[in-house]
Amino acid sequence: MKKLSEQLNIVPSIKKTYFNNIYEIIKYVFKTDEYKFYLNSELIDVNDRFRVFNYKNKNFIIKKTNRIDGDLEVQSAQKAMKVIDGLNISNYTLKIVEPTIYYVDDSAYILTEYLGNSLQECNYSKQNKNFIAQNVIFEILNLFLSKGVLYRGFLPRNMVINNKFIYLLDWEDAIFSNKAEQGINLLWKTNFLLNWSYFYDYDELERQLYKYCNLENEPPLLKYEKKFKNMANLNYNDIELRQFILKTVMESEKNINENGNDFLIPPNDMAHLISDLFNSDLDVLFDIASSVLRKKSENQYIQALKKLSVTIADSYIHNENIQKNSIRILINFFETVSSTDFDVDNKLLTYFESEKIEFSNELKRVLIRIFYEFNGSRLSDENFERIVNYIYSFK
Repeated sequence: MKKLSEQLNIVPSIKKTYFNNIYEIIKYVFKTDEYKFYLNSELIDVNDRFRVFNYKNKNFIIKKTNRIDGDLEVQSAQKAMKVIDGLNISNYTLKIVEPTIYYVDDSAYILTEYLGNSLQECNYSKQNKNFIAQNVIFEILNLFLSKGVLYRGFLPRNMVINNKFIYLLDWEDAIFSNKAEQGINLLWKTNFLLNWSYFYDYDELERQLYKYCNLENEPPLLKYEKKFKNMANLNYNDIELRQFILKTVMESEKNINENGNDFLIPPNDMAHLISDLFNSDLDVLFDIASSVLRKKSENQYIQALKKLSVTIADSYIHNENIQKNSIRILINFFETVSSTDFDVDNKLLTYFESEKIEFSNELKRVLIRIFYEFNGSRLSDENFERIVNYIYSFK
Protein backbone atom coordinates (compact mmCIF):
# COMPACT_ATOMS: atom_id res chain seq x y z
CA MET A 1 0.00 0.00 0.00
CA LYS A 2 1.01 3.60 -0.50
CA LYS A 3 2.24 5.65 2.41
CA LEU A 4 0.46 8.89 3.26
CA SER A 5 3.24 11.04 1.79
CA GLU A 6 3.04 9.11 -1.51
CA GLN A 7 -0.70 9.68 -1.77
CA LEU A 8 -0.24 13.36 -0.96
CA ASN A 9 2.58 13.54 -3.53
CA ILE A 10 4.94 15.27 -1.15
CA VAL A 11 8.45 14.58 0.07
CA PRO A 12 8.31 14.46 3.87
CA SER A 13 10.74 16.90 5.41
CA ILE A 14 11.47 18.57 8.70
CA LYS A 15 12.14 22.29 8.36
CA LYS A 16 14.48 24.21 10.58
CA THR A 17 13.36 27.01 12.87
CA TYR A 18 15.62 29.90 13.77
CA PHE A 19 13.93 31.43 16.79
CA ASN A 20 15.78 31.25 20.09
CA ASN A 21 12.65 31.23 22.23
CA ILE A 22 10.52 28.06 22.30
CA TYR A 23 7.36 30.11 22.83
CA GLU A 24 8.06 32.03 19.63
CA ILE A 25 8.61 28.74 17.83
CA ILE A 26 5.28 27.35 19.04
CA LYS A 27 3.35 30.41 17.91
CA TYR A 28 5.11 30.49 14.54
CA VAL A 29 4.87 26.82 13.50
CA PHE A 30 1.13 26.71 14.21
CA LYS A 31 0.55 29.74 11.98
CA THR A 32 1.89 28.05 8.85
CA ASP A 33 1.39 24.80 6.95
CA GLU A 34 5.15 24.46 6.38
CA TYR A 35 5.57 22.51 9.62
CA LYS A 36 2.55 20.24 9.29
CA PHE A 37 3.12 16.63 10.20
CA TYR A 38 3.10 14.21 7.23
CA LEU A 39 5.76 11.74 8.39
CA ASN A 40 3.65 8.97 9.95
CA SER A 41 0.97 7.51 7.70
CA GLU A 42 -1.29 6.53 10.60
CA LEU A 43 -1.57 10.16 11.70
CA ILE A 44 -3.66 12.30 9.39
CA ASP A 45 -3.90 15.39 11.54
CA VAL A 46 -7.51 16.33 10.79
CA ASN A 47 -7.79 18.44 13.95
CA ASP A 48 -4.58 20.38 13.26
CA ARG A 49 -2.94 19.48 16.58
CA PHE A 50 0.58 18.51 15.48
CA ARG A 51 3.67 20.19 14.07
CA VAL A 52 7.21 18.94 13.46
CA PHE A 53 10.36 21.05 13.24
CA ASN A 54 14.13 21.05 13.59
CA TYR A 55 15.63 23.18 16.34
CA LYS A 56 19.39 23.30 16.97
CA ASN A 57 19.91 20.22 14.77
CA LYS A 58 17.39 18.09 16.65
CA ASN A 59 13.95 17.06 15.37
CA PHE A 60 10.90 17.70 17.53
CA ILE A 61 7.19 16.96 17.34
CA ILE A 62 4.74 19.13 19.23
CA LYS A 63 1.11 18.39 20.10
CA LYS A 64 -1.54 20.93 21.05
CA THR A 65 -3.84 19.82 23.85
CA ASN A 66 -5.69 21.16 26.88
CA ARG A 67 -3.88 21.88 30.13
CA ILE A 68 -5.40 19.03 32.14
CA ASP A 69 -4.49 16.33 29.61
CA GLY A 70 -1.11 17.91 29.01
CA ASP A 71 -0.20 17.96 32.68
CA LEU A 72 -1.36 14.37 33.11
CA GLU A 73 0.72 13.14 30.17
CA VAL A 74 3.89 14.79 31.48
CA GLN A 75 3.36 13.63 35.06
CA SER A 76 2.69 10.04 33.99
CA ALA A 77 5.76 9.98 31.74
CA GLN A 78 7.87 11.22 34.66
CA LYS A 79 6.56 8.39 36.85
CA ALA A 80 7.32 5.87 34.10
CA MET A 81 10.85 7.27 33.81
CA LYS A 82 11.52 6.33 37.43
CA VAL A 83 10.41 2.70 37.20
CA ILE A 84 10.75 1.66 33.53
CA ASP A 85 13.37 3.73 31.72
CA GLY A 86 16.57 1.83 30.97
CA LEU A 87 15.27 -1.66 31.82
CA ASN A 88 16.22 -4.49 29.48
CA ILE A 89 13.93 -7.04 27.84
CA SER A 90 15.49 -9.73 25.63
CA ASN A 91 17.87 -7.76 23.41
CA TYR A 92 16.07 -4.45 23.82
CA THR A 93 16.37 -1.51 26.18
CA LEU A 94 13.18 0.33 27.11
CA LYS A 95 13.25 4.12 26.90
CA ILE A 96 10.49 6.44 28.05
CA VAL A 97 10.00 9.43 25.78
CA GLU A 98 9.62 12.21 28.33
CA PRO A 99 7.77 15.27 27.05
CA THR A 100 8.12 18.89 28.08
CA ILE A 101 5.02 21.02 28.46
CA TYR A 102 4.60 24.68 27.49
CA TYR A 103 1.57 26.89 28.06
CA VAL A 104 0.54 29.42 25.44
CA ASP A 105 -2.72 31.30 25.94
CA ASP A 106 -5.34 28.72 27.00
CA SER A 107 -3.62 25.69 25.49
CA ALA A 108 -0.85 23.32 26.47
CA TYR A 109 1.81 22.15 24.03
CA ILE A 110 3.57 18.82 24.53
CA LEU A 111 7.07 18.83 23.05
CA THR A 112 9.06 15.62 22.48
CA GLU A 113 11.99 14.64 20.34
CA TYR A 114 10.85 13.10 17.06
CA LEU A 115 12.49 9.67 16.89
CA GLY A 116 11.10 8.36 13.60
CA ASN A 117 8.18 6.28 12.38
CA SER A 118 6.15 4.32 14.87
CA LEU A 119 5.69 0.57 14.62
CA GLN A 120 2.23 1.31 13.20
CA GLU A 121 3.87 2.54 9.98
CA CYS A 122 4.47 -1.12 9.08
CA ASN A 123 0.79 -1.31 8.15
CA TYR A 124 1.50 1.09 5.27
CA SER A 125 4.81 -0.35 4.07
CA LYS A 126 6.39 -3.63 3.09
CA GLN A 127 8.46 -3.64 6.28
CA ASN A 128 8.46 -6.94 8.17
CA LYS A 129 5.94 -6.67 11.00
CA ASN A 130 7.53 -9.48 12.98
CA PHE A 131 10.96 -8.03 13.56
CA ILE A 132 9.98 -7.82 17.21
CA ALA A 133 8.73 -11.21 18.40
CA GLN A 134 5.34 -11.61 20.03
CA ASN A 135 6.91 -13.10 23.14
CA VAL A 136 8.83 -9.84 23.63
CA ILE A 137 5.54 -7.92 23.71
CA PHE A 138 4.27 -10.13 26.53
CA GLU A 139 7.61 -9.95 28.35
CA ILE A 140 7.27 -6.17 28.33
CA LEU A 141 3.67 -6.42 29.54
CA ASN A 142 4.77 -8.70 32.39
CA LEU A 143 7.54 -6.29 33.30
CA PHE A 144 5.13 -3.36 33.42
CA LEU A 145 2.76 -5.22 35.74
CA SER A 146 5.60 -6.39 38.00
CA LYS A 147 6.56 -2.72 38.41
CA GLY A 148 2.98 -1.68 39.19
CA VAL A 149 2.40 -0.06 35.80
CA LEU A 150 -0.58 -0.58 33.50
CA TYR A 151 0.34 1.19 30.27
CA ARG A 152 -2.92 1.58 28.34
CA GLY A 153 -1.01 3.12 25.44
CA PHE A 154 1.09 -0.02 24.93
CA LEU A 155 0.21 -0.20 21.23
CA PRO A 156 2.15 -0.14 17.93
CA ARG A 157 1.27 3.52 17.33
CA ASN A 158 3.09 4.49 20.54
CA MET A 159 6.31 2.55 19.95
CA VAL A 160 9.41 3.53 17.98
CA ILE A 161 12.14 0.91 17.62
CA ASN A 162 15.67 2.03 16.76
CA ASN A 163 18.96 0.18 17.26
CA LYS A 164 17.66 -2.20 19.93
CA PHE A 165 15.98 0.63 21.82
CA ILE A 166 12.21 0.55 22.26
CA TYR A 167 10.92 4.10 22.74
CA LEU A 168 7.51 4.34 24.44
CA LEU A 169 5.20 7.33 23.95
CA ASP A 170 1.86 8.66 25.19
CA TRP A 171 1.57 7.88 28.90
CA GLU A 172 -1.48 9.96 29.78
CA ASP A 173 -3.72 6.93 30.42
CA ALA A 174 -1.18 4.90 32.41
CA ILE A 175 -2.02 3.54 35.88
CA PHE A 176 0.62 3.31 38.59
CA SER A 177 -0.46 1.01 41.41
CA ASN A 178 0.64 -2.14 43.24
CA LYS A 179 -2.62 -3.59 41.91
CA ALA A 180 -2.06 -2.51 38.31
CA GLU A 181 -3.06 -5.92 36.97
CA GLN A 182 -6.64 -5.23 38.11
CA GLY A 183 -6.85 -2.62 35.37
CA ILE A 184 -6.64 -5.30 32.68
CA ASN A 185 -10.32 -5.51 31.85
CA LEU A 186 -12.43 -6.04 28.74
CA LEU A 187 -12.06 -2.39 27.73
CA TRP A 188 -8.26 -2.67 27.82
CA LYS A 189 -8.35 -6.11 26.20
CA THR A 190 -10.39 -4.91 23.21
CA ASN A 191 -7.92 -2.14 22.43
CA PHE A 192 -4.90 -4.40 22.92
CA LEU A 193 -6.23 -7.28 20.82
CA LEU A 194 -7.46 -5.10 17.98
CA ASN A 195 -4.21 -3.22 17.49
CA TRP A 196 -1.73 -6.05 18.05
CA SER A 197 -3.75 -8.44 15.85
CA TYR A 198 -2.43 -6.43 12.89
CA PHE A 199 0.98 -7.85 13.76
CA TYR A 200 0.35 -11.25 15.34
CA ASP A 201 -2.22 -14.04 15.29
CA TYR A 202 -5.41 -12.99 17.08
CA ASP A 203 -6.13 -16.38 18.64
CA GLU A 204 -2.63 -16.64 20.07
CA LEU A 205 -2.82 -13.11 21.46
CA GLU A 206 -6.14 -13.89 23.13
CA ARG A 207 -4.76 -17.11 24.58
CA GLN A 208 -1.80 -15.26 26.07
CA LEU A 209 -4.05 -12.52 27.46
CA TYR A 210 -6.53 -14.88 29.07
CA LYS A 211 -4.56 -15.24 32.30
CA TYR A 212 -4.55 -11.47 32.81
CA CYS A 213 -8.20 -10.61 32.30
CA ASN A 214 -10.07 -9.65 35.45
CA LEU A 215 -13.79 -9.27 34.79
CA GLU A 216 -14.51 -8.07 38.33
CA ASN A 217 -13.02 -4.63 37.81
CA GLU A 218 -14.71 -3.11 34.78
CA PRO A 219 -14.59 0.71 34.73
CA PRO A 220 -17.72 2.77 33.99
CA LEU A 221 -18.96 2.71 30.41
CA LEU A 222 -17.42 5.21 28.00
CA LYS A 223 -19.49 7.54 25.82
CA TYR A 224 -19.01 5.29 22.78
CA GLU A 225 -20.16 2.22 24.72
CA LYS A 226 -23.27 3.95 26.08
CA LYS A 227 -24.12 5.16 22.59
CA PHE A 228 -23.56 1.69 21.14
CA LYS A 229 -25.86 0.10 23.73
CA ASN A 230 -28.59 2.66 23.10
CA MET A 231 -28.46 2.60 19.30
CA ALA A 232 -28.39 -1.21 19.03
CA ASN A 233 -31.10 -1.66 21.71
CA LEU A 234 -28.97 -4.00 23.80
CA ASN A 235 -30.25 -5.19 27.17
CA TYR A 236 -26.83 -6.25 28.45
CA ASN A 237 -24.90 -5.67 31.66
CA ASP A 238 -21.55 -3.91 31.30
CA ILE A 239 -19.50 -7.09 30.87
CA GLU A 240 -21.89 -8.57 28.32
CA LEU A 241 -21.94 -5.26 26.45
CA ARG A 242 -18.15 -5.06 26.29
CA GLN A 243 -17.94 -8.66 25.08
CA PHE A 244 -20.44 -7.83 22.33
CA ILE A 245 -18.55 -4.66 21.38
CA LEU A 246 -15.27 -6.61 21.27
CA LYS A 247 -16.86 -9.04 18.82
CA THR A 248 -18.26 -6.20 16.70
CA VAL A 249 -15.05 -4.18 16.67
CA MET A 250 -12.99 -7.20 15.68
CA GLU A 251 -15.40 -7.80 12.80
CA SER A 252 -15.41 -4.17 11.65
CA GLU A 253 -11.81 -3.09 12.31
CA LYS A 254 -9.78 -6.27 11.79
CA ASN A 255 -6.88 -6.25 9.36
CA ILE A 256 -7.43 -6.66 5.63
CA ASN A 257 -5.58 -8.70 3.04
CA GLU A 258 -4.62 -6.03 0.56
CA ASN A 259 -1.23 -6.03 -1.17
CA GLY A 260 -1.92 -3.55 -3.95
CA ASN A 261 -0.30 -0.18 -4.56
CA ASP A 262 -3.38 1.92 -3.82
CA PHE A 263 -3.61 4.21 -0.83
CA LEU A 264 -5.76 2.72 1.88
CA ILE A 265 -6.13 3.67 5.52
CA PRO A 266 -6.34 0.39 7.50
CA PRO A 267 -9.65 -0.24 9.30
CA ASN A 268 -8.38 0.49 12.83
CA ASP A 269 -6.82 3.80 11.76
CA MET A 270 -9.93 4.69 9.78
CA ALA A 271 -12.03 4.13 12.90
CA HIS A 272 -9.78 6.61 14.74
CA LEU A 273 -10.29 9.15 11.96
CA ILE A 274 -14.07 8.74 11.94
CA SER A 275 -14.04 9.31 15.70
CA ASP A 276 -11.94 12.47 15.23
CA LEU A 277 -14.07 13.81 12.40
CA PHE A 278 -17.62 13.05 13.53
CA ASN A 279 -19.78 12.64 16.61
CA SER A 280 -20.32 9.42 18.55
CA ASP A 281 -23.49 8.57 16.57
CA LEU A 282 -21.54 8.25 13.33
CA ASP A 283 -18.64 6.61 15.15
CA VAL A 284 -20.91 3.79 16.32
CA LEU A 285 -22.85 3.65 13.06
CA PHE A 286 -19.65 3.29 11.03
CA ASP A 287 -18.48 0.33 13.14
CA ILE A 288 -21.88 -1.37 12.91
CA ALA A 289 -22.18 -0.81 9.15
CA SER A 290 -18.60 -2.01 8.57
CA SER A 291 -19.31 -5.16 10.55
CA VAL A 292 -22.38 -5.89 8.43
CA LEU A 293 -20.64 -5.22 5.10
CA ARG A 294 -17.53 -7.28 5.89
CA LYS A 295 -19.71 -10.30 6.59
CA LYS A 296 -21.40 -9.85 3.20
CA SER A 297 -18.46 -8.87 0.99
CA GLU A 298 -14.88 -8.10 2.01
CA ASN A 299 -14.17 -6.84 -1.50
CA GLN A 300 -17.00 -4.28 -1.35
CA TYR A 301 -15.72 -3.13 2.03
CA ILE A 302 -12.17 -2.66 0.71
CA GLN A 303 -13.39 -0.67 -2.29
CA ALA A 304 -15.44 1.60 -0.02
CA LEU A 305 -12.48 1.99 2.34
CA LYS A 306 -10.25 3.05 -0.56
CA LYS A 307 -12.73 5.74 -1.66
CA LEU A 308 -13.00 7.11 1.85
CA SER A 309 -9.21 7.00 2.35
CA VAL A 310 -8.47 8.93 -0.85
CA THR A 311 -11.20 11.49 -0.12
CA ILE A 312 -9.82 12.19 3.35
CA ALA A 313 -6.21 12.41 2.16
CA ASP A 314 -6.99 14.62 -0.85
CA SER A 315 -9.19 16.94 1.23
CA TYR A 316 -6.44 17.15 3.83
CA ILE A 317 -3.64 18.16 1.46
CA HIS A 318 -5.85 20.70 -0.38
CA ASN A 319 -7.17 22.25 2.86
CA GLU A 320 -10.74 21.39 1.90
CA ASN A 321 -13.52 20.59 4.36
CA ILE A 322 -12.81 16.95 5.19
CA GLN A 323 -16.12 16.41 6.95
CA LYS A 324 -18.25 17.71 4.08
CA ASN A 325 -16.35 15.69 1.50
CA SER A 326 -16.25 12.53 3.60
CA ILE A 327 -19.91 12.58 4.59
CA ARG A 328 -20.88 12.03 0.95
CA ILE A 329 -18.68 8.93 0.77
CA LEU A 330 -20.22 7.69 4.02
CA ILE A 331 -23.73 8.21 2.64
CA ASN A 332 -22.86 5.98 -0.33
CA PHE A 333 -21.22 3.55 2.07
CA PHE A 334 -24.39 3.17 4.14
CA GLU A 335 -26.46 2.66 0.99
CA THR A 336 -24.02 -0.03 -0.18
CA VAL A 337 -24.20 -1.82 3.16
CA SER A 338 -28.00 -1.91 3.03
CA SER A 339 -28.19 -3.26 -0.52
CA THR A 340 -28.59 -6.91 -1.41
CA ASP A 341 -26.64 -7.06 -4.68
CA PHE A 342 -24.44 -3.93 -4.30
CA ASP A 343 -26.05 -2.41 -7.39
CA VAL A 344 -26.30 1.01 -5.76
CA ASP A 345 -27.99 3.82 -7.71
CA ASN A 346 -26.81 6.64 -5.39
CA LYS A 347 -30.41 7.54 -4.63
CA LEU A 348 -29.54 8.43 -1.05
CA LEU A 349 -26.82 10.88 -2.07
CA THR A 350 -29.07 12.42 -4.73
CA TYR A 351 -31.73 13.11 -2.10
CA PHE A 352 -29.09 14.48 0.26
CA GLU A 353 -28.11 17.06 -2.34
CA SER A 354 -31.69 18.10 -3.09
CA GLU A 355 -34.44 17.34 -0.59
CA LYS A 356 -34.21 16.72 3.16
CA ILE A 357 -37.59 15.00 3.50
CA GLU A 358 -36.81 12.48 0.75
CA PHE A 359 -33.31 12.04 2.15
CA SER A 360 -34.70 11.40 5.62
CA ASN A 361 -37.17 8.81 4.35
CA GLU A 362 -34.57 6.98 2.30
CA LEU A 363 -31.96 7.07 5.07
CA LYS A 364 -34.51 5.56 7.43
CA ARG A 365 -35.04 2.65 5.03
CA VAL A 366 -31.27 2.20 4.74
CA LEU A 367 -30.66 2.20 8.49
CA ILE A 368 -33.59 -0.14 9.17
CA ARG A 369 -31.94 -2.71 6.89
CA ILE A 370 -28.49 -2.19 8.42
CA PHE A 371 -29.63 -2.62 12.03
CA TYR A 372 -31.84 -5.58 11.15
CA GLU A 373 -28.88 -7.34 9.53
CA PHE A 374 -26.61 -6.38 12.42
CA ASN A 375 -28.55 -7.80 15.35
CA GLY A 376 -32.23 -7.81 14.43
CA SER A 377 -32.78 -4.48 16.18
CA ARG A 378 -34.41 -1.24 15.07
CA LEU A 379 -33.03 2.24 15.50
CA SER A 380 -35.33 4.34 17.68
CA ASP A 381 -37.03 7.41 16.21
CA GLU A 382 -35.13 9.63 18.64
CA ASN A 383 -31.77 8.22 17.54
CA PHE A 384 -32.73 8.41 13.89
CA GLU A 385 -33.82 12.06 14.06
CA ARG A 386 -30.55 12.99 15.73
CA ILE A 387 -28.50 11.13 13.10
CA VAL A 388 -30.35 12.52 10.08
CA ASN A 389 -30.10 16.10 11.38
CA TYR A 390 -26.40 15.67 12.10
CA ILE A 391 -25.62 14.23 8.66
CA TYR A 392 -27.71 16.88 6.91
CA SER A 393 -25.83 19.63 8.74
CA PHE A 394 -22.88 18.93 6.40
CA LYS A 395 -24.87 19.66 3.24
